[in-house]
Amino acid sequence: MTEFLNITFAILFIYFAICILYIFVFSFASFFFHPIEITKKNISNKFAILIPSYREDDVIDDSVDSLISQSYSNINYDIHVISDSMLTETNERLIRKRINLHEVKFENSSKAKSLKYVSKILHNYDYVIILDADNIVPYNYIEDINSFVSETGCIALQTHRQSKNINNNISYMDSVIEEMNNSIYRKGHNAINISSSIIGSGVALDYKWFIENVQNLESTGEDKEIEELLLKQNHFIYYNEDIIFKDEKVSNKKSIKYQRRRWIGTQFNLLKLLLLNLLSVIKKGNINYIIKIIETIILPKSLLIGFLAITTLIITIISPIFSIVWWGMLILLLASLYVAIPKYLRDKRLIIALSNLPHYFMMMFVNLFKIKSANKSFIHTQHGN
Repeated sequence: MTEFLNITFAILFIYFAICILYIFVFSFASFFFHPIEITKKNISNKFAILIPSYREDDVIDDSVDSLISQSYSNINYDIHVISDSMLTETNERLIRKRINLHEVKFENSSKAKSLKYVSKILHNYDYVIILDADNIVPYNYIEDINSFVSETGCIALQTHRQSKNINNNISYMDSVIEEMNNSIYRKGHNAINISSSIIGSGVALDYKWFIENVQNLESTGEDKEIEELLLKQNHFIYYNEDIIFKDEKVSNKKSIKYQRRRWIGTQFNLLKLLLLNLLSVIKKGNINYIIKIIETIILPKSLLIGFLAITTLIITIISPIFSIVWWGMLILLLASLYVAIPKYLRDKRLIIALSNLPHYFMMMFVNLFKIKSANKSFIHTQHGN
């Protein structure tokens, strides 16, 4: 029995050490991130703005309006709203704006299906920008993206997603996690020449690449599929923290439970896909792909903190002296996550959010047993009122 426990704790120690080292390295690397200096060029790329919209009647107008009034010349970008199961009056209202409306109704809806559908209609663009229906972009958003892609000639650019609403503890915590991820998986990565992680919106992709690859999207985690395809093809994913857009954060317990269930399901599906290519990417020396595999084995933060804290307490009871190392790992993890939070979010709300960690842990723990149901169907996150 003692030998079994020793082996179990040794395996857990190695796993937690890998996770914490990863978070520590990239969290502190984010302090050395410097956005690429952009000089405005006389190049005007043509953009297709794609907004998959499943029952987003409450928020789609604000998103479209922010895109219509851009500093970038309107002859150089088109807005494509893929309207899935939205109300007739919403569609009629959108048609009166300067957009292209594509009405669809899939049996099992997903963003991937909407993107695949509209890709067959698009033509003569240089880049596509994928946004969510709840996103609000500033006046110079497309102009800044044009300057960046013209300067770098990049295939993929992830822009900086920030919260547009922090109205309670849940939306605050969602905002904190979003910015932690921006620091660790985007700024930290690019700071040491590793590809940025992609999120579900605010990503600009080379048009030809998008058209050639979009038909390969199959799951409800289309953003992670896009990222996997880019990395497998050795395309570098840039991140620019100065090109900001706003995103609505989840503000009720039911929505965050289902949203996180979908995210966990997507992460496990992605891990299976990544591991299938492990040997081939090692042979090719594809560092970005290998880094992505390590990133994907890391549990969501509430689960990582919770499991590490529980294990540390158990070891403290069994062997108080040996537990010192475990307490050190727990402190290092919390410190690494703390420094990844921007200063504007470090206030007394963080203490309240931390007091809710046991609730988040239990919610995520229960979700672990419902991954199969998350993968079988699209789980929609309701936006607006």
